[in-house]
Amino acid sequence: MSSGLVLRLDAWFLGASGVLGLIADLAGYFAGVGPLGALIHDNPLAIGTTEAHGLAVLVAWALGYESGASPSSRHVLAAATHGLLGACNLLFWPVFSAGELLAVGIVTTTAHALFALANLVCLARLAQRP
Repeated sequence: MSSGLVLRLDAWFLGASGVLGLIADLAGYFAGVGPLGALIHDNPLAIGTTEAHGLAVLVAWALGYESGASPSSRHVLAAATHGLLGACNLLFWPVFSAGELLAVGIVTTTAHALFALANLVCLARLAQRP
């Protein structure tokens, strides 16, 4: 898989999941609806999920549209972002159980691991070029 394709797919995944997460966070906090509505309605701790999903959207933009940055630096950013988000999913796994979102947790955490690995492979390939 080419370096550019990995970055485009990566940006799409982070952007789409970030926007959907933001919508769910805001609907849950303000209206008590959505997958985490019962847990985060009027709970100021919703700031954590809202910030995380917002940052995912911003990183997606940086990966997908900031073509002036070197591919190497974008792969480092992508790998670090997925490492952080995947580690947080594992560290705070009980939120997926409490929200009856185990399938979402499994899919997103697996995707974060696969994207982190794909970006590290691309980074290694770029480092081998003369």
